[in-house]
Amino acid sequence: MQNKKYFNYYIKITSFLLYVLPILIISGPFLPDLVISISCFYFLIINFIRKDFKYFNNLFFKIFLIFYSYLVIRSFFTNYYSAIFYIRFGILPLIILQLIDHNKDFEKIFFRTIFITLTVVSLDGLFQHFTGKNIIGLKEYTPDRTSGFFGDKGRLGSYIAHLCPFALIYLFIYLKVKNNYKNYLFILIFNLFLIVVVYSGERTSLFLILLSFFLLAIFKISCWRIYLSGFFIFCLLFFIIYQKETTVKNRIIINTKNQLGLSENYIPKKIFSETHQWHYTIAIRMFKDNLFFGQGINSFRDNCFKEKFRIDEKNSGCSTHPHNIYLQILAETGIFGFIFLFSAFIFLYIKIFKYIFSANSKKDNYLLQLFLLNLTVAINFFPFIPTGNFFNNWASILFFMPIGFFLKKLIK
Repeated sequence: MQNKKYFNYYIKITSFLLYVLPILIISGPFLPDLVISISCFYFLIINFIRKDFKYFNNLFFKIFLIFYSYLVIRSFFTNYYSAIFYIRFGILPLIILQLIDHNKDFEKIFFRTIFITLTVVSLDGLFQHFTGKNIIGLKEYTPDRTSGFFGDKGRLGSYIAHLCPFALIYLFIYLKVKNNYKNYLFILIFNLFLIVVVYSGERTSLFLILLSFFLLAIFKISCWRIYLSGFFIFCLLFFIIYQKETTVKNRIIINTKNQLGLSENYIPKKIFSETHQWHYTIAIRMFKDNLFFGQGINSFRDNCFKEKFRIDEKNSGCSTHPHNIYLQILAETGIFGFIFLFSAFIFLYIKIFKYIFSANSKKDNYLLQLFLLNLTVAINFFPFIPTGNFFNNWASILFFMPIGFFLKKLIK
């Protein structure tokens, strides 16, 4: 009886910590990472006391454990030891699995929190763009980049793009309104998210949120008129912004064309930009230097200065990471590490198209939720875009947080 009482306390406390996690992500990496560390510690203690190991017995965790073990073993040969505490991100989905099992309202409250948070963050971004300051007095990151609550971190667009499918789960599955109204509300909310991402100036995030929109539109092909209308509204709003706001026009259109070389009427020889090209060149040199095992995780920041890897004496292209997760994994973990990431990519996108072309013409709520969860995970693994640091705490939370919900639907 006493153990059951403590277990119930654990479920309530950990549920609350996970509810506030999407909000804490806005503050930066420290607070959400602290929440995850506390939750993981609590999870391990409780389950070892109860001798309940069933949540460790799934394919995801077994594969993650192999990947984690590989990273840790490699760290002893490269002197880059940040891999040791990476285990917490593999445990996070297991915590979510347990909370779903023992808290019947966990999913609903969690998705509602994300829906409300994204809506507030987006409206705050609009407020900042048109007034110069957000509701707590923070100014824009730069004149051409709205940042809202994220201040000088400039992650507003990334936050919205990565969590948007989560918010849509609450809209489509849990919000108690008629289905016809849900589609119209979706167009309103999604255009709000899109326009704020445009104002954020984060072009990768704009691509990801548009990718999510088009994949969802294909999945819900029976509603194609509504989705086409929604996209037309976005194009109209974007055209107005393009005509009236020089800063957005310069960053989203003109700077992109210049970086790609498209403004000079020739096929560009650079990938995204000259700086990105330098990043990728260094990463490829690091990979070629150790094909199978790489240089060690988070080693790009140091190795880019080494003579055999660097671009020039000015250390052009040096950064904390190469701005593409696949090149980063190749450079820092080699082919053996890359196998795990590439396998995840193949699995997730096969699932995406399986759900899209499902014989279930009705596409019921269960399949819709499964698709949106798959999409939330899959957009993190899209290969042909600039990305953040794969091993960064903030990015890792966005990578691993959706996996628990997705796993629950897969093993249901």
